[in-house]
Amino acid sequence: MGCGPTAGFEDRFIEQVRPIRSMIGKLKVGDEEAKKIFTAFERVDRDKSGQIDVDEFFNGLKIDPTPFGERVFKVADVSNDGEIDYGEFFVAIYNFCSFDEKGLLQFCFNIFDVDRSGDIDRDEVKALVKMMRGNNKKLEKHTDQLMRQLDTDGDGQMSVTEFYSMNKSAPSMLLPAFQMKNQLTEVICGKSWWKSQETSRRKLNLGDLIPLYAKLRDDGAMSKKLERRETRITKDGMGSGTVTATKGCTVHVKPNKKAPILSKLKKGTLIDIAEEKVTGEGAKKDVWFRMGKKRWVNAKHITILSDEWRNKKKKSGGERNKKGKAGGGKSKYAVDDPGDWQKHEDSSTGKSYWYSKKLKKTTWKDPAKGGNKSKKKKLKVAGR
Repeated sequence: MGCGPTAGFEDRFIEQVRPIRSMIGKLKVGDEEAKKIFTAFERVDRDKSGQIDVDEFFNGLKIDPTPFGERVFKVADVSNDGEIDYGEFFVAIYNFCSFDEKGLLQFCFNIFDVDRSGDIDRDEVKALVKMMRGNNKKLEKHTDQLMRQLDTDGDGQMSVTEFYSMNKSAPSMLLPAFQMKNQLTEVICGKSWWKSQETSRRKLNLGDLIPLYAKLRDDGAMSKKLERRETRITKDGMGSGTVTATKGCTVHVKPNKKAPILSKLKKGTLIDIAEEKVTGEGAKKDVWFRMGKKRWVNAKHITILSDEWRNKKKKSGGERNKKGKAGGGKSKYAVDDPGDWQKHEDSSTGKSYWYSKKLKKTTWKDPAKGGNKSKKKKLKVAGR
């Protein structure tokens, strides 16, 4: 999964770990392990934005994309903005990978107990079957079979005790959860370390860490995350919107209602809009918004808050023409002192990128080539 940390790693780690210091202290996790998890986060964060979306999560960690995995990602997204930063990533990974069998079963139960009643009713059991086995013609039949098998007291609901017994009588139902844990513990820190953390966690008796983290998280850190998000949206020429449909909306892999569904968004969810696409004609005409890589939502469920993406091509084209007539303008990557930028190599892709300790910025483009050639300086290469 790549080589060790690059130059500038310590500075980035210190900055990112600051908001979760109190959480790491409660868990009694040392910096050595916290850095290993941060290294995994940076491998996943290919675009070096400091945030990762659900696609980067699956692809970067090389784990199987499943509806259950997407639900785990949504639970980890404490700020509910569709992306997670290092703090959310650390807590989510530690929370999930340090569960013993009973803890993981309780976590799964909480995910499906949507109304937090302490029992899972038939509709919630149906959602469980659909998530674990997919939406097929036998969904209702499988739901009824599972209820008859596990609802031992016949009250039409599944208690947490009855849910625990499912792992013995119908283990295939929860197999995706255990497979995901095995995959994560293999690629991050190693299974032996996580086994020791299971013991440590039982002694600490902290329960589910996500709600605890939400309480401990510094409001300032949340504000900074949202501020970084706004900066990135503005820089990339993206717009934003919010889900206004009462029942929420579905996210598809293509701008088509029949395309596979990746996840569902609740009413009030804030989304980034990178592209608008019109499909069909006449009565079949539909408008779709692209949220990220291969993530599409139907526009009829969204209220637009800003539409910067509509002016992106026109604006960028105008700026290129203007700069061309002027004899070459200054690139957005140009800096007054290019010598502050250090060149590194991404071990997973082999591509070069540059990091500025002074500006605390990372870019895939050579900053020295963006400005006036007379000011160009030779870049320092890490380790030389």
